[in-house]
Amino acid sequence: MKQSYRILYYLIGFLVGSGIVYYIWAAKNTTFDYGPNARVLKDLRLKERIIKPEVLSMMSTTAIDTSIITYLLKEGEVDFSKSDTRTTGCKVYYIEGTPKKDVIAIRIKNCDSTATVMDVMVEERN
Repeated sequence: MKQSYRILYYLIGFLVGSGIVYYIWAAKNTTFDYGPNARVLKDLRLKERIIKPEVLSMMSTTAIDTSIITYLLKEGEVDFSKSDTRTTGCKVYYIEGTPKKDVIAIRIKNCDSTATVMDVMVEERN
């Protein structure tokens, strides 16, 4: 068999196999959270979320609601330089993102079964 036929058969099989794998993963809604940012955000999303009362009162006076916090836990960026991850107990993460025109950042305390929103900061963009 010629080398060109072998390459052609390989590519056809590879494309068919890739299509089947893609279809199965899309149906199962599979995610690949291998980076540190994605792992932290997924861990925080899966836990029971608690919002401190002072944060709730601050959120009621501004245009921030729980959907923005949910957005940050899905699409935000964890700033590990501003986070406190060296403690042995609950770790505190600093997450920021731009759901609207402003940069919104939250500090969230990650314990064994809960994720507590400690603070919400809003920085206006010009």
